[in-house]
Amino acid sequence: MAQSGDVYNIEIKEVHMNWGTKRQTQNRESVAGEGYIPIPAQKAKLFDIFNSNALKSTNPKTSEKLGVNLFDCYDQNGFVGKVKATGTSQAGDVYAKQFSGSGNLKLIGTWFQKIIFLLVTG
Repeated sequence: MAQSGDVYNIEIKEVHMNWGTKRQTQNRESVAGEGYIPIPAQKAKLFDIFNSNALKSTNPKTSEKLGVNLFDCYDQNGFVGKVKATGTSQAGDVYAKQFSGSGNLKLIGTWFQKIIFLLVTG
């Protein structure tokens, strides 16, 4: 199970900060402000960062569980929001490939924009 203090480094690219308008899939309309944080496969396995497939056999049935695929996200200024570990690189895999806002796909995109603003304005 993922633990507080587990850390990995990634390069954040424009597609991560603007997923709602830069994504390649066309299964829904573009939405400005959506973003996500990628999870490298080896880190998902090392830290046991699961997606909802890991909960398929739970009783009672659930698709979200705090500490499994749902997490409280904080930065140096405090609580950012709840993030959900989602996606998979292979159908049926239990390991997640990204974090996105739980119930709010703009959570991460908004957070990225806040960080960029702080870096630019000092």
